[in-house]
Amino acid sequence: ACGWAGLGSLGCGSLCYTWIMGTYAYQLDTVFHELGHNLGLQHSTTPGNEYGDCACAMGGCSGVRCFNGPQNWRLGWALPLGGDLKTAQVPLAAWRVFQLPASQKGITASDDRTLLRIIPDWIPTGGPKRNTFYVTYREKLNFDFGLNNNWERRVHVHVYNGDQAGSPEKPELQMAVSERGEYVDNFMGSNLKVRFDARGAGGVAAVRICRFSTTPTECDATNSPIVNANGPSCGDLICTGTETFATCPQDCPAP
Repeated sequence: ACGWAGLGSLGCGSLCYTWIMGTYAYQLDTVFHELGHNLGLQHSTTPGNEYGDCACAMGGCSGVRCFNGPQNWRLGWALPLGGDLKTAQVPLAAWRVFQLPASQKGITASDDRTLLRIIPDWIPTGGPKRNTFYVTYREKLNFDFGLNNNWERRVHVHVYNGDQAGSPEKPELQMAVSERGEYVDNFMGSNLKVRFDARGAGGVAAVRICRFSTTPTECDATNSPIVNANGPSCGDLICTGTETFATCPQDCPAP
């Protein structure tokens, strides 16, 4: 008997093979995983766990769900919202706000800007490794309908240092952030902070990012500016400027 559910040739070009054992051939998630290998994808990991990213078809667990943000970028199936975010796009001690669509909200070429790609080029030469961060929002939409409840309606933060040409690097999930929660990189040297402010209707999340110099509280100082990538407006899920609950209940909580 085989000791595996499936095996797939990795990045095999025009001639690919996939082997699936017995009744696993009727399980869409198994088939999708092995075909992902044929497309050149490595496993989706968490620290210390080769298959730990259960929100991705290239991880472990079961259930029909699509690939995570960095895997979709690797395939050219998702593009960065706002382009690659570097020093000029991520000002020091200032929040930048994005309206981030769920990964499977749009499944056409016109809706594929569904991730943030952050390249911390502010890390000095000779300092810590410059890990590239990917931020995505996941809901049970379209072919993500099988997401486990512990992974959906969350903002996922990954590190992936591979390219789009067959790199052996594996994406690593750092955190699945729940609403009103945040992720802070205290260990890899980027001094990056990601906050999931609110979930909006129609599969969109209000997400803000900031980099700090010494301590994460710099991002929350009373004089820290907020740069809204979508422009200031009522309905962007962020209570800023002159907005109040009375003037914009969509963005501001009741007093």
